[in-house]
Amino acid sequence: MTDASQPSRELESLLAALCDDRLSPDQSERLETLLRSSRDARRYYIKYMHLHCAVGRYCASGSVEPVTARNEIVDFPGEVFVASRVAETMRAESDKAVVVSEQGDGGGALLSPHFPRILGPWSLAAVSAVVCVAVALGIVLNRVEIISREGQASAAVVVAELTSDHGCVWAGRQGAFDVGSKLSSGERVELVKGVAKLAFQGGATVVVKSPAVFEPVTAMSVRVQRGSLVVRSDGPRKDFTVISPEASIVDLGTSFGVCAGDQGVTDVEVFEGKVEVQTEAVPRNRRILGLGEAVQVRRGKQGTRINTVAAREEQFADLLAVIWDDIRQVDDGGTGSVVVADFDDAQHQKKVDSFYGSTPGRGWLTPWLAGGNPKGVIRRDDALSGEGDPYLSLKFGRANGRVIAREYGRRSDFDPSKPHVISWRWRFEGDPKQFGGHYQDRILFYGAPTLRHNTGDNSWIIGVVGAADETPPPKGPELRHFFPMRWFVYDRHGDESSKMLDGRDMIDTGMEFKPNVVYQFAVVVYPDESRYDAAIRDDEKTFSRTGLLFRFPKSKGANVIHFNIRTAKEKKDLGFSLDSVRIEQLQDGGLKQGIEPL
Repeated sequence: MTDASQPSRELESLLAALCDDRLSPDQSERLETLLRSSRDARRYYIKYMHLHCAVGRYCASGSVEPVTARNEIVDFPGEVFVASRVAETMRAESDKAVVVSEQGDGGGALLSPHFPRILGPWSLAAVSAVVCVAVALGIVLNRVEIISREGQASAAVVVAELTSDHGCVWAGRQGAFDVGSKLSSGERVELVKGVAKLAFQGGATVVVKSPAVFEPVTAMSVRVQRGSLVVRSDGPRKDFTVISPEASIVDLGTSFGVCAGDQGVTDVEVFEGKVEVQTEAVPRNRRILGLGEAVQVRRGKQGTRINTVAAREEQFADLLAVIWDDIRQVDDGGTGSVVVADFDDAQHQKKVDSFYGSTPGRGWLTPWLAGGNPKGVIRRDDALSGEGDPYLSLKFGRANGRVIAREYGRRSDFDPSKPHVISWRWRFEGDPKQFGGHYQDRILFYGAPTLRHNTGDNSWIIGVVGAADETPPPKGPELRHFFPMRWFVYDRHGDESSKMLDGRDMIDTGMEFKPNVVYQFAVVVYPDESRYDAAIRDDEKTFSRTGLLFRFPKSKGANVIHFNIRTAKEKKDLGFSLDSVRIEQLQDGGLKQGIEPL
């Protein structure tokens, strides 16, 4: 429908059935679908219920009091204003509270199959009064229990629980707030220090970083006034909503981060799956963001805009580390001895071995996660291995850091805690003239505990750096030299991890970086010994080295394999292709398991 004043006959018929207490379960499901899919339908629903409310109140009291709805009730996707279930009957002339609640089904239906009949002639007036009160107060009724009559305050409804506390200090909350404490709908919370992890009753996990001010709204939504949070939503419904001053961000089955600032700016980044971003001021201004995309919603004199941006690489890194166990799906990995990414499941229903929509399984504990506004395509032309074999080709939008990553785990005949071999094929894609000339131009492959942690907690590293760092002290490092445009392998020279890449911790392979050449890489990981072996093969020669030390001595669980390319400038035509990722137990062949002879 294109005009809220011109509803479809179907919608009018369904609303009439709803108010007349004759809505069937199938009709209820259809009405819910219409309201979820159309903002105009939701607007008309509000108007229709206003009229129904006025008639009911007129019958009850002989007078009509106008009620004005707040626009955001119909503008927030996933929080449509709908009275869900009348849990108790209401006596027309009593002072007892009216309770509106959705109970028990856990699926978050917008409408109950029917409104229970209420004794006496005031049945419709009672239901209508509930709607009027809610509209007037601007209350979202999705899974929220409201007790209200004659201006009485709403009762507290538990919607979330604090499940972990990382040095948290709270303000503005009465009583102790420890692990296991409950959060109620509408409760404003200020996190002064630390990182808090919350489990919402709708199935979402939310990690909040200080300083932050936020408010759980329902079991399926949270409002953040300022601060950073990461959401992992894996419940029965895929519409958990984060509301910031500038936008509402609706989960479509994903992990994503939101940072609400004080200057009319909200940053959004998607790590897996999809979200819908909708501006608060103009609901029709919305975008669907996919895997690895990042935007900034900015409020200005010309209105609120959604712009693609280069995400700050470490903005959500510490929050991802806290929520990683919720992203990871640990199982036995099924029968098999090899964890593989050949990208040949694109047409299958269960897309373990695909890029977009990939699922955990066959030894992979996570889907592919990404950053840097990637655009991935499964191709078969100009293959990296056999003729016609599928492979992943990646281009990136505006970004400094461009990365994809995935965590591997056990299979029936594979144990990642024991020595194992990781091998893959890779090719640089893009304009070679735009890579090099700056020490921030880098290609890096590495193992880490979570997504995008290219810091001292990595284990093995293979890479290329575009140029030496010539920034003099004190702004630059006292000693930081590289081997520009040649491949290196990392080898820690001291007892502690190095906080920055430096030539002292690199071994020069002597192999020049070559665009458009298919490389083979292999790494043998010895987790208990904090060391690895590495091999690189191009179109002319092979380099190998054994006994390399991890960057971080204790990186035993760094099983998130990263493929990363980063640049000093955001707008560069740089990407890569990837294929034949294999992870298997070490046999007698050592590095020969992963590198084919020339």
